[in-house]
Amino acid sequence: LVDEYQDTNYAQQMIVELLTKDNPHVCVVGDDYQSIYAFRGANIGNILKFNKVYPTARLFKLERNYRSTKNIVAAANSLMKHNRSQIDKDVYSENADGDKVTVYETISDKREASIVCREIKRLVKEEQLKYSDIAILYRTNAQSRTFEEEMRKPDVGMGAHYRIYGGLSFYQRKEIKDIIAYYRLVVNPDDEEAFRRVINYPARGIGNTTIMKIAAVAEQDGVSLWEVISHPAEHSLDVNKGTMAKLLGFRELIASFINEATEKDALKLGQEIIEKSGIKGDLWKDQSPEGDARRENVESLISGMASFVQAQQEDGEGDHIHLTDYLSTVSLMTDADNDDNSDDKVTLMTIHAAKGLEFNTVFVVGLEENIFPSLMSVDSIKDLEEERRLLYVAITRAEKHCYLTWAHTRWRYGKLDAFVNPSRFISEIDSKYLRTVVEGGRSSGSFSAWGGNSSARSSWGSCDEDYEINKPYTGFHDWGDGYTRRSGRMQNSRPVAGQFMADPKPKLTTPHKAETAVNPFSESFEQKLKQTGRWSRVSRAMANGGRAATSQESSSAEASSLNVGNVIEHQRFGKGTVINIEGTGENRKATVRFEQTGTKQLLLKFAHFNIIS
Repeated sequence: LVDEYQDTNYAQQMIVELLTKDNPHVCVVGDDYQSIYAFRGANIGNILKFNKVYPTARLFKLERNYRSTKNIVAAANSLMKHNRSQIDKDVYSENADGDKVTVYETISDKREASIVCREIKRLVKEEQLKYSDIAILYRTNAQSRTFEEEMRKPDVGMGAHYRIYGGLSFYQRKEIKDIIAYYRLVVNPDDEEAFRRVINYPARGIGNTTIMKIAAVAEQDGVSLWEVISHPAEHSLDVNKGTMAKLLGFRELIASFINEATEKDALKLGQEIIEKSGIKGDLWKDQSPEGDARRENVESLISGMASFVQAQQEDGEGDHIHLTDYLSTVSLMTDADNDDNSDDKVTLMTIHAAKGLEFNTVFVVGLEENIFPSLMSVDSIKDLEEERRLLYVAITRAEKHCYLTWAHTRWRYGKLDAFVNPSRFISEIDSKYLRTVVEGGRSSGSFSAWGGNSSARSSWGSCDEDYEINKPYTGFHDWGDGYTRRSGRMQNSRPVAGQFMADPKPKLTTPHKAETAVNPFSESFEQKLKQTGRWSRVSRAMANGGRAATSQESSSAEASSLNVGNVIEHQRFGKGTVINIEGTGENRKATVRFEQTGTKQLLLKFAHFNIIS
């Protein structure tokens, strides 16, 4: 008898075959829909091909789901019909119909976390759920950061009401604590705990014996450990020449960071520390799944720092974007977890860790292309099918309520990705089992580039720099310093190279005139586009000649056209109404009353928003 047969690997399959070679009496139990551990060696082929290995075997399908409502089961079932490799089955439920699966389409990853927390508090208050009835499931561990940060905000007040299942909170993970320790030492070289943690990480040949000698001298002279290695001769530090060289190398490394602490913002210095300290090289050596998870955590930390710098600039706090300021904001996160010995906590966990568990309410977050399904799976049908099974497992953890969320913009690798697409899996679920809730005033499924100075840029290349967004294209543009553009009334006003410049002569032909954009679609097809929420994107592309504005262009256009009374969608704060505008140029500020987050003042130079009405 073998249980969880879908999770068996090649060796286990061979053992079963050897045990049953002469006496093929074997019973296996499994669900191919829940085969999600290929990265550990599990082979779904074992259960799919069982009847070929044992031709006389009988198949019994246990298709009833006793946990979830009919709508949740039907939604999950419709998703799995897109997998080719499967044992044909129709899973059903005899429970109540229940609510449809809710799809939350949010403005940004920060708004995603805010909306999920707000909905959790609503469920606890209005439906009398316990926090322990609720789970937030994500594809990778690194995604927990935004939710932990949101829950720990004083105005949210959920810091004591969540737990990380089967792991540590984001800021308690080793690689994060190591990096934060470097940051703490740069900000305060006399931080003994940080000093001890990083002096020999990554390994630089400074052992415990040396550290004990430094500590003994520091205690004897009444100074810090940093002071001892800064002036070893004055404090008579007794170490050999080789060890002294290593200590001086470490001191010079940290001193170089200290010198830049007030010159560079937290993101730039933070990335430099990760690189030059050797942490990046050390983490990138490990190519195991665990190593991937650690690197994803570091990338998430960098994204958090980038978000911090951008938010400070946007709030008019451009003088407070340094490492000291960043550490003050994450101090609550790096403290030991608040444990009130209560079991009534929201569970945050990866979907892989959730298998076999059940909750009244489940939020499956980050349902975006290159996250779920993961970037590494999109080129393989086999891997995509496993990702699809993973979502099936996530959805079927829910008993009564299931939410799927995705964000139009997300901080990744320290940059704002403003061109995020929803996961293909959302469109694969039969729409009659879904209820879509769209944040703000946009149409469902529409896409737009956010304004601001983010790193997101149009992929069209430099040839489109002549193009004025939302204005008809005439074919004219300014050239660089190498080729000064002549008047459009002159012949050869745009030469391909300097040696081909003709003598200035009046142009015989008339200049180009702006052409009216033509709608190439029939009324019926246009209606279909509007129904799917794609019309605004297509219409904008036609008006702009298929080109997209860069974020800088979009920012300038939105900021300059902003007026009191406009309704905007903001990347962090959501939907709000402009109630006041003051200042000019780079100092222009807007006061906005947001529906969910109150009144905020934005420095428009750095603000990420769209005008929606």
